[in-house]
Amino acid sequence: MATRLGRRTHLEDEDASILKLGAEFNNAGCLLISEVKILLKEKEGKPGVDNPVFNKTVEYVNMFSKFSTEDTIGLVRAYELLLLLSKDPTIHNPGQDPPPTIQSYAV
Repeated sequence: MATRLGRRTHLEDEDASILKLGAEFNNAGCLLISEVKILLKEKEGKPGVDNPVFNKTVEYVNMFSKFSTEDTIGLVRAYELLLLLSKDPTIHNPGQDPPPTIQSYAV
């Protein structure tokens, strides 16, 4: 009986419907759909991945992926970071400084 209660407590701690995903997702980064597409392309053709869930995921990713090259995806990722940084008042003062551009952060 103790194991059933333990499982129930564990299930209550993780509930995807309210975005409680568990401890392993606390500091996890997110991927763009285009990045997922690249990862799935690397897995295609390997043994054990040809199943209905994998195929549906590939179909979904191909439908919504907008960027195809790793360079473009890197620029999009940098632009997202730039937008987030531009909202931080300790880095950028919108009243005094001009807004940053992607060229100012390019390596």
